Amino acid sequence: MLWPPPRDDRATTGTHWSTPDTARDHYRQALTLHRDLGNTSEVADTLAHIGRPYAALGDHDLARAAWSEALELYRAQGRGTEAQRLERLQGRPIAVGDPDTA
Repeated sequence: MLWPPPRDDRATTGTHWSTPDTARDHYRQALTLHRDLGNTSEVADTLAHIGRPYAALGDHDLARAAWSEALELYRAQGRGTEAQRLERLQGRPIAVGDPDTA
């Protein structure tokens, strides 16, 4: 089950809301602010995290879309570690020879 997030996610992202819908709402607000500010690093992180409450609420298409966008941003930003973590979360195998996996 994707809810609640693993303890390490709650510690590093402040995801301590008691319900997925509350977390989703807070992440949506954060996403809007980060996009408005042009902070693409935080946009990527927020997209990566909002997938969990989406999935927990049964919004699997929204979760996949958020994770896919986050993955694209991570790769564009050269954030290979984050990209790998997100690929594992999505259950995708990491492509051998992918520059982000080196």
